[in-house]
Amino acid sequence: MTTRTKQLLAGAAILILLVVLSFAGARSNDGPPLDPTSTGDLGTRGLVLLLQDLGQRVDVTSDLPGPETKVALVLLDTLNQPRTDALSRWVDEGGTLVVTDPRSSLIPSTVVGSSQRDPLAADTERLTRRCNLPALGEVNNIDPSGGVVFDKPEGGSGCFPHGRGFFVTASAQGEGNIVAIGGPAVFVNSVIGKGDNSVLAASLLAATPGGRVTLFDPRHSDPGVAKEGGKSLGQLIPSRLKRAFWQLVIAFGLFVLLRGRRLGRPVLEPQPVPLAGSEIVVAVGNLLQQAKQRDAAANLLRADLRRTLSDRLGLSPDAPDEVVADQAATRAGIDRQQVLDALRTDPLPGEPALVALAQSVASVRQEVDHAR
Repeated sequence: MTTRTKQLLAGAAILILLVVLSFAGARSNDGPPLDPTSTGDLGTRGLVLLLQDLGQRVDVTSDLPGPETKVALVLLDTLNQPRTDALSRWVDEGGTLVVTDPRSSLIPSTVVGSSQRDPLAADTERLTRRCNLPALGEVNNIDPSGGVVFDKPEGGSGCFPHGRGFFVTASAQGEGNIVAIGGPAVFVNSVIGKGDNSVLAASLLAATPGGRVTLFDPRHSDPGVAKEGGKSLGQLIPSRLKRAFWQLVIAFGLFVLLRGRRLGRPVLEPQPVPLAGSEIVVAVGNLLQQAKQRDAAANLLRADLRRTLSDRLGLSPDAPDEVVADQAATRAGIDRQQVLDALRTDPLPGEPALVALAQSVASVRQEVDHAR
């Protein structure tokens, strides 16, 4: 297989992968739990569409219902006390309020237990109505999918009993009514189609044809009310941006694998033979010796030694021999007289003297190197 073919195949693989990632995860609009615009499992878009199909006008808002609205739904109570009092006055004037948040102060009932057979169990049993509430006459059994049960409110009704309580209670308040449901899970997209959950929603929220329903937006929180489960920094990043980031990471990884692979054995390059500077000086000295220029060779060796000692000891190149020798003896532990003999510029009497000088220079240099 040629290199060109490999590149084309790798490019095709990258393109296919990017296309798959672009469409993966984009099938549903997953938002936060109970989001009326989310088509994910925990969203409530299905409830909104159901009510609209039944001829209801659904207002997803954080505003209080007006006098023309007869039904309101609170999936998650994020109202502060002034707005809670205002909503309670709206009920007194004849409105019907359905609340699925068991912690809400709008519910007159008290939580007395769970709707699950086993609090640790993942599934729950379906609950049968077992009450004569006219509004729920067409509802036989529902799937609570968790939640709690309430005690029977004073002067009110309890439906769908379980243990010591009821999953749905209804009580009058002023000219209106408050219906409490033990949890919002009955209305989420993945559960609303189970049992008679959709019938329960229609019976409570769409009893009047052509009516108007106010659905309090659970994404909104009044000032002074803290939402549970605040979002982390990672959760604030849109899912599409996360997918785009991972596409770039995968594409870069494939590019590196494609372009970074060796197509053959590593080529060994000849390395230069290391040659110390002192060996060059010695070689030049040998050439001068062969040319019968002993003094020139000696001066070359001494100059190189002086330059080395000045660099290592931090001295000026023009420092006197005695100063260089003293510093070498003090800081490098080299014999002072040996340094002076090596640096002294006296004429050499013969070849043996040049050899001795070269040996002395090499010895001083070696001691300086070991002293670093």
